[in-house]
Amino acid sequence: MINVDLSVAAALRKSGGIISLMPMGDSIYFGTNIKQEPFTLLTLTDDQRFAIERAKKYALEQSIQNALSKQAAQLHQQDLNTIKRNQALILLSRIYVGSISFEIGEEEIRKTFSPFGPIKSVALSWDTVLQKHKGFAFVEFEVPEAASLALDQMNGYTLAGRNLKVCCLGNDTIFLYLMVVF
Repeated sequence: MINVDLSVAAALRKSGGIISLMPMGDSIYFGTNIKQEPFTLLTLTDDQRFAIERAKKYALEQSIQNALSKQAAQLHQQDLNTIKRNQALILLSRIYVGSISFEIGEEEIRKTFSPFGPIKSVALSWDTVLQKHKGFAFVEFEVPEAASLALDQMNGYTLAGRNLKVCCLGNDTIFLYLMVVF
């Protein structure tokens, strides 16, 4: 049995101190009448130890699954952003060319627009019955800046006696998206 003076006990209560130097199983007496049992650790049974190990294993599995699902969602979001960005760049790299003379072919269009940058493709719209193009084409450049230059300088340009109508394919939502992304 350990006997503690009341002034020491009061000081310990005020400071939040803990009496830790005591033999296990002995009671602590504060003064003559106040008895308090010391904190003792419980001894776990085998079933309790097994349950704790199972709980730890389950918590670890849940933590791993949660981390993997967050990582997968993040990768999916990055993939969606990449796809949207690529689609926007493709639309910004492509221009419409209208009012093309029927004597002009794909090579002449390619030669006319090539000073603005490397051309990825030229697609003339063909009428299968008449075996002629319909008078308009889509020119896709490797980079959007080339399409922008061609748009600025070639709209109204006279080619084979006709004024070309050049415009971009994208609408305002593409530009708003690009402003948010970039």
